[in-house]
Amino acid sequence: MLNRDRAGPLVAVIAVCVLAVSSNACSFAFVEGPPPNAEGLKTFDCTDSFAPPVLDTVLAVIDGALALFAYGLGRALGGSPTPVFWGFLAVGVGAPTASAIYGYSKVGSCRDVRRRTSAPSVAENEPTPADLYWIP
Repeated sequence: MLNRDRAGPLVAVIAVCVLAVSSNACSFAFVEGPPPNAEGLKTFDCTDSFAPPVLDTVLAVIDGALALFAYGLGRALGGSPTPVFWGFLAVGVGAPTASAIYGYSKVGSCRDVRRRTSAPSVAENEPTPADLYWIP
């Protein structure tokens, strides 16, 4: 059996680990940036959808609002935040926020590289003689 002095930090570590595993950080798992040599490739795969980072942002805001609610409720009942609370706040808000930043960065890079590699040159946009007049 654990004594009370050692049980507190152990419970805090377990709680933070459970929260870290259960927190949502989609962008780390599902967003892929362009390869380093993408400009020289004709085709390449990368994520160009902002859905995962937006979901991470929404979850970070919800987790932050719940943390503020819990903080306010605890203070109203006469308590003060414990290290476990700050651990939950750091992981619950920090993981999705970091994931969202990563996701926005990688998706932005993917879109920039795709735009640069698929942009037509000026010569391709010049009109031909057939474009200058209409022939019925």
